[in-house]
Amino acid sequence: MFISVLLLLQTTSPYDQLIIAHGFSRDQDGDWRNRQRHHTLFNGVYQVRTPDDQLSRILKSTVDRGSARAFGPHNPGIPLPTNFLLGRDIRYSPGIGTVDIQCVSSKVRVLVSLITSYQRVNGVAQPASPVDQSDYAMVEAVARWMLATKTAEAYSPSTHAVGNQSVNSRRASNVRIHLDAQRWSEICGYSINVNRQSACTMINRPQGAIIMPLGSPKVKVGNQWIDIEDVVISDGDRPMIPLQIINRL
Repeated sequence: MFISVLLLLQTTSPYDQLIIAHGFSRDQDGDWRNRQRHHTLFNGVYQVRTPDDQLSRILKSTVDRGSARAFGPHNPGIPLPTNFLLGRDIRYSPGIGTVDIQCVSSKVRVLVSLITSYQRVNGVAQPASPVDQSDYAMVEAVARWMLATKTAEAYSPSTHAVGNQSVNSRRASNVRIHLDAQRWSEICGYSINVNRQSACTMINRPQGAIIMPLGSPKVKVGNQWIDIEDVVISDGDRPMIPLQIINRL
């Protein structure tokens, strides 16, 4: 049984691994369910076809297709658990019976929704198992990994020279080029830490650390947050550093 679970984790995506680690499994309809806590999780990815493609269109298509329930309103005043930015645009709606995130990059839109079943207590509907802070954090991490990996898949695979060595990269344009952060750090002699639970990468440099939250439109170098052309991406479970950031070091 342990070997089967280990093999499953080795062959699934980083965000699926997070979902499984949170006690969810696929039911016969393909939905993620945590039966012990009566939670259901929906997630989906949609291609961005035009620059003016708005979140409202994805809302409508989601409801029309019946792939997930309608998402709540945009709450820009409510920070995510990590307090880092996510996506070029975002809708985030946490509650006691649900937590919803929609976020967008230049290439894809990601939707993640966790809901709980309700039961009647003294004639009043109450969540069977309220959604808590750990659920908020899990949904954020899933959304970050999904946005980062699916955006990377929409980029073209390539290589980029670092000194006299070649590093795997993903390219969307002459500006949107991202390099394998682990390999780049090794070549430069820096240590790197990838926190998979929070979906954040830190590269330690004597001149100041580089902090890269997956799916974020900003990267922190030392004490300064720097805008990037799209979002921080990841080639599978390997986060990537924007060349735009490297060129500023």
